[in-house]
Amino acid sequence: MKGRYGIAMNTYGKILPGTKQINRIVALSREAKQRLSWMDWYYSHNQNARLICRRFGISPDTFYRWKNRYNPADISTLEDDRTTRTPRNLRKPETDPALVWRTKELRETYPRWGKKKIWKLLKREG
Repeated sequence: MKGRYGIAMNTYGKILPGTKQINRIVALSREAKQRLSWMDWYYSHNQNARLICRRFGISPDTFYRWKNRYNPADISTLEDDRTTRTPRNLRKPETDPALVWRTKELRETYPRWGKKKIWKLLKREG
């Protein structure tokens, strides 16, 4: 019996079922805590999504997006993954810098000229 109920880190989940998740406690950001409160409210109020949206002032699209991402076994799914929002392919400028400079110069000199007139003038200049 001695040592059977020790509080060592490797005994979580063996003596008390379900406590294995204590090792995976994640520090949540303020936004993730807010989303967790949405989910708690949702499951405690008969899973009425429109009520949640009115209560917290969010759009239904936002709520359903986070509801689909939410995994009760892993609350870190409520964190915003900022790395996936960055574009994979960035546009590279294709216009010659000298042409851009000349266009700006013409626009400043003649502010009432439109793009078609400036384009024709630049075409004549080469």
